[in-house]
Amino acid sequence: MVNGNTEYYLKWEGYPRSENTWELVENLNCPELVASFEKSLMKNKAESRRRPSSPRRKPQKSQKVVPKEQKKTTGFERGLEPLKILGATKISGELMFLMKWVGTEQLETVPAEQANLRCPQMVIQFYAEHIVWHKLCNSQE
Repeated sequence: MVNGNTEYYLKWEGYPRSENTWELVENLNCPELVASFEKSLMKNKAESRRRPSSPRRKPQKSQKVVPKEQKKTTGFERGLEPLKILGATKISGELMFLMKWVGTEQLETVPAEQANLRCPQMVIQFYAEHIVWHKLCNSQE
């Protein structure tokens, strides 16, 4: 959901994953694909609720445990260069951007706060490409 609108992330037939796009549901002409996706999504959610959670194992002596605050969790922190912001979403109330990185096919969500600081021009470009203008009604027209 983006601004109250349902969007789907599409892989276009005959095109590489780098050409995937977010599309509004009302712009799609493939109801059977959307229905199939939604059905599989519901099935996965139902299965995950039925599955008992696995007990946590203690790390073996040979395994090194890295405290969470020391883990490099985003591409920015791993020194990757952002190529493009593909989409935006809210996760646990925090605005996140779906990022594509230079030299890798891996996509990753990163906090918008980080992107605002690390690649502000890319954030501005993303917003400019995705802004939706609504005509205000004026009773004097």
